[in-house]
Amino acid sequence: MKRLYADVALVTLVALVFLIGPHTFAITTAGEAPAMTSQDALRLLREGNARYASWKAENPNVSSARLTETAIEGQHPIATVLACSDSRVPVERVFDRGIGDIFVVRVAGNVCGTDEVASLEYGVEHLGTPLLVVLGHTNCGAVYDLASGKVNWLSAHPEEDKLLSTGPPPGLHNDTPREGVAAPAHVGSGANAE
Repeated sequence: MKRLYADVALVTLVALVFLIGPHTFAITTAGEAPAMTSQDALRLLREGNARYASWKAENPNVSSARLTETAIEGQHPIATVLACSDSRVPVERVFDRGIGDIFVVRVAGNVCGTDEVASLEYGVEHLGTPLLVVLGHTNCGAVYDLASGKVNWLSAHPEEDKLLSTGPPPGLHNDTPREGVAAPAHVGSGANAE
């Protein structure tokens, strides 16, 4: 994309959350329960997002000791997150989590092809994350360009032609970018937090 945004604003977040049954697993983060349910993981993400939104982030699990721990013992993330590649949405920061806490799959516009779905399955099935989150944000250039017909993503990816169509879906028109800087919003449960 050649378009640059002069007013790089913090984005309002939207999350579609999938609770993956009563699945539990062990996590090695100090101060947290040894078994994690999808409800526990969602609670931790919401609490972290509240800290981030109020500019009171604790930045947990970012030490060299945590890096060494995850290198030796492996990763045990609490959630798998599908997020946009937009650099204004740093997933671990938005949820105030650290190294090894979230398994993130990033792709422009949250467009899921075969590779992205396989990565999400890896997070859920192999790493055992009890929670799958699809994280969107406002003013997504990739979604806007695709929906408005400015780009034809399908021409570069014909194998995915059954997943997408050109032109905006009914009711999706956001031609006016927001002005100014907005504080990050709390993550909702499948509803726009605007």
